[in-house]
Amino acid sequence: MDLDRLRLAVAGEASATAHAVTLKRLRRTTIPLLQIADEVTDVVETRIDHLFATSQLGPVACRADCAYCCYVPRVLVTLPECGRIIHRVRTWPADQIDALKARLEAHVAAQASDDAAPARRPPCALLADGRCSVYDVRPLVCRGQHSYDVRQCQAHCETGTGETTQLVVVVDAVRGAVSGVTEAFREMGVGASLLDLSRALVIALDNPKVLAEGTGGLSLLAGATLSPDTLT
Repeated sequence: MDLDRLRLAVAGEASATAHAVTLKRLRRTTIPLLQIADEVTDVVETRIDHLFATSQLGPVACRADCAYCCYVPRVLVTLPECGRIIHRVRTWPADQIDALKARLEAHVAAQASDDAAPARRPPCALLADGRCSVYDVRPLVCRGQHSYDVRQCQAHCETGTGETTQLVVVVDAVRGAVSGVTEAFREMGVGASLLDLSRALVIALDNPKVLAEGTGGLSLLAGATLSPDTLT
């Protein structure tokens, strides 16, 4: 199978699987966001692990203290992933939440910047002391982010130029899964299916009704909703 056909197959499989898992859980009177996030993550990570294991590119260069890929203008998350992160953050002490709010405001404000070098803008607000503060519940786009050469990541982060070597089918699997989840929510009439994480957290931390059982509180996230075209 050539690369283009393999990429389409991987993306299609991930999309169909994530869509089926999500739709199954949505056929209820309440929406079990955390359960959907956990189940989709497990399916996608299993697929990603297999892709890495069968790749000829060798081990990835990513490590715990490497955060070059966290310098992005926005982090795209599905509604279940957002719910899982909000659930985690709301358990933090008040001073940590206040510090997060300040970082969120800076990250959202920087989205209007036209500076091409990511390092000259604030990183994801969930990056604290050089590490992801919600690593075990991080979204799919972060789980699929990887590189085989940390020098490429550093160069891109500092200059905004150059590319990083990646196993593209891993990225395809993530995009497919995100597409499958968001499509399932749209089919069930839930509009806030793909979100800007920073904007969604700002809204949720100021309003405890967000992500209440059912769909009532979800409309409050309209200000953080992104177009599905953002995935392409």
